[in-house]
Amino acid sequence: MSSEYLRIIADLPDWTPDGIRAEQVEATARQLFETRCAEVTTGDRGTIGFVDPGEWFEDISCPHCGAAIDTSWWEERMDTAAETCFGDLSVSTECCGSATSLNDLAYRQPAGFARFVIEVRELDRTYADDAEIAVLEQAAGCRLRQIAARY
Repeated sequence: MSSEYLRIIADLPDWTPDGIRAEQVEATARQLFETRCAEVTTGDRGTIGFVDPGEWFEDISCPHCGAAIDTSWWEERMDTAAETCFGDLSVSTECCGSATSLNDLAYRQPAGFARFVIEVRELDRTYADDAEIAVLEQAAGCRLRQIAARY
């Protein structure tokens, strides 16, 4: 049996809230989602990691020209970034040579990198709505992105 998750992360991979803000983010996430899911957790993972969509991972494209990104090229860049614990995500795309980051590639389904993650397990829908994200962004003090995953 598979499980579904909604993971909400900051646009900036190394972002992590201070103690009071972390408590506000957790309280807000619980208030928004806890009655409609099995579990809400938040936390600083200590290092930046890839937050993926699991079984829903489809493909990757260049955010500049839209060309498909070869998975083997991406895996090589992921291996290189892992050597620095994902502290340096910068890449130049193979298609058009544009400077970007692994975090800013166009993932279908959405994915990204984060140190701090809000995780909602078995929510009654795939994504939070715009109003819920706005409330969480206010609590976090930064822009957020959503990653739905199934494992």
